[in-house]
Amino acid sequence: MKADLFAGIGGIFLSMAVWIVSASFPSFAVSKAGPAYYPRLVALLFGVTCLGLVLKALKEKAADKPWSGPEAERFAVVMALLILYYFAMDWLGYFSATFLAGLALALYVFRTLSLRTVFLSVFNALVICGGIYLLFQIMLKAPLPRGILF
Repeated sequence: MKADLFAGIGGIFLSMAVWIVSASFPSFAVSKAGPAYYPRLVALLFGVTCLGLVLKALKEKAADKPWSGPEAERFAVVMALLILYYFAMDWLGYFSATFLAGLALALYVFRTLSLRTVFLSVFNALVICGGIYLLFQIMLKAPLPRGILF
């Protein structure tokens, strides 16, 4: 399936970006498992899984014209939103940028602007932000970019 190929390629790029960004995390002299350990572990597992997805899609010979049609448009829009999210994070702050990116991605997936889809998109973005806040700010006390709103 073309969707498998695009999802796999996008996932590989995302895992490479996480690996590269986590290289700037500080390291500890006492332990090798510093702040970059878990993001890199998840990126590696995710990248290997996505590589399997790409190989499966290529094996099925469903990738006759993989970079054309609606799949290419969706891939480009999602990647553009994720890149914009990455660069907006320092300026807007982690939670504001995450909320807006989650909202935009959910609205893009639904492809309609009914009251129900807008409500579900806002709810989805709030759940993501709330979960991240609970895990990183409250439980782990990890500093996240504040930005102009917080």
